[in-house]
Amino acid sequence: MFKNFWYACGQSSSITEKPRRLKIIGQNLVAYRNEAGEAVVMSDLCIHRGGALSLGWLEDGCLRCPYHGWKYDKEGKCVEIPANGKDAKVPSRARVDSYPTADKYGFAWVFLGDLPEEERPPIPDFPEWDDEMRPTYGEYTWDANWRRVVENSLDSAHASWVHRNSFGSNQNPEIPDYTIEKSDWGAGADLLLLSPKLKGLWGRKREVINKVEIHNAFSMPNVTTVLMKFGKMQTRLYNVSVPVDEETTLTHWVILRDFFKASFFDADTRRRTLKIFYEDAPIVCNQRPELIPEEISAELHVKSDALQIEYRRFCESAIKRGWSIDMDQHRTLEGKKATIIPSPARSDATAKAKWVYPEVPMTPSTEEASAEQSIS
Repeated sequence: MFKNFWYACGQSSSITEKPRRLKIIGQNLVAYRNEAGEAVVMSDLCIHRGGALSLGWLEDGCLRCPYHGWKYDKEGKCVEIPANGKDAKVPSRARVDSYPTADKYGFAWVFLGDLPEEERPPIPDFPEWDDEMRPTYGEYTWDANWRRVVENSLDSAHASWVHRNSFGSNQNPEIPDYTIEKSDWGAGADLLLLSPKLKGLWGRKREVINKVEIHNAFSMPNVTTVLMKFGKMQTRLYNVSVPVDEETTLTHWVILRDFFKASFFDADTRRRTLKIFYEDAPIVCNQRPELIPEEISAELHVKSDALQIEYRRFCESAIKRGWSIDMDQHRTLEGKKATIIPSPARSDATAKAKWVYPEVPMTPSTEEASAEQSIS
C-alpha cells in the first residue's frame, strides 16, 4: 500500500456533519463536514489517551473527543482542554494529523501523506468525464488485495470467460495487439471486443451491435476506467478500489450512460454493474498468491497483459520514491501502538521521517514545558 496519493472516502454526500470512521490503507480516520461544508479528515486518535474521535461530536466547527472533551479544529490543532480550565494554554504539540481534502467527480477525496502541495500527485483522472451523462453510484467490498482488484479491471482477456453471460463472448477470445498511451500518473489503451447481444432494456436499442469499443485505463494509485461503446450507446465505468487493509478492498464506483437518462433506469444500471462485480469476485478473491509478487518476472505474462504490466511498473516507481508502507511493521505494532500516515500538519523533520505514533517527543520549548506542566 502507498502513502502520498489521493484516496476516495466515498460519495461526497456520505460525508456529513456527523463524524464517521473510515479505514483506508490500514489507518483509522475520522471524516466530517464543518459549517462551511468542507470535508475534514483526521487521524481517528486523540493525542491524549487515544480515544476514538469518530465517537465524538461537532461544536462550533470543531470536533470534541468523547473521552476527556479535548476539542480539535479542522487543522487537527487542539484548542481546548477542559480539565485544565478555560484560560490554560494548550501545548502546541497537542494536535492530531489532519489531511488535505477535496470534492471531485461526486466523491470526497483525502490526500494521505506529508508532501507539500506543489509536490503532490493530482487527484486520479476520470478520463472523458461528462457532466451531461447520467451517473449511478455504488460500492462493492472484496475479500481481496486491492492491487489484484485493480489489475482485474485492466485485464481485457478475462471478459470472454468470466463475463461470458453478461457482456463478454468466448466465441472469439483473441485480444488483438494494442498500443499503450502513457501520462505522468497513468496509462490506457483502446480495444475492440466481441459481445453477445444485450438482453433486457439495453438490448432494445436498435443501434446496439455485438462489437464493443473499449478504452481501458488506470490512474495511480487505484482508479481504473472502462469506456464502452455499443454502437451509438456509451457507458463509462470508473472504479476507485480503496485498500482497507491488505486483505480487504472497498471499490467506490460510478457509471455514466448517455441513454435511458431518466432516474427510473438507475436501478437497472446498478443491477447490471453489480452483476459484473459478482462475476469477478469468486475469481479475484481466490487468486494465489493473494499479494502481487514484488518482481514482475515472478508471474508469466502474455501480450494481452501489457496494460497490467504497465500498472506494475508505475507501482514499482512509487516504491522507489519511498511511498510504500511497511505493512510487516504495521502488523507487528497493531494493537500495541497506534499507527498513522504523516500529514502536512506535522512540520518538524523528526515527525515526517516516521509513521509510528505517538512520536518520541522533541525537547519542548520553555513555553511548551510550562503549558505541559499544568497537564501532569
